[in-house]
Amino acid sequence: MPQSRRLILAVSTALLIGVGGPVGDVALKCQRSRALIAAACPDPTAEPLEPCPATSEACVWGKALLPVSIGAGLLLLGLPAALLAYWWTGGRRPPTLFR
Repeated sequence: MPQSRRLILAVSTALLIGVGGPVGDVALKCQRSRALIAAACPDPTAEPLEPCPATSEACVWGKALLPVSIGAGLLLLGLPAALLAYWWTGGRRPPTLFR
């Protein structure tokens, strides 16, 4: 495989794992909190005993710390995955004894 394709594959693997993981995690937590809030407060016009929250704490903190999570994801997960993808697509076969 040409060097440029190996590099493009390695960088896209790093971005997919390093950025997609934290973004997907925050999206899942926020979606889950919206579903729980909708179940707890089905009718917004009714007078509830306690106020319904607008969003969950996990969603708020997840969005606030998303840049830190992306940086850590790229460094701890994306970089090793990129190195592995780059090495794996090298295409070097061991020499054979019989041709």
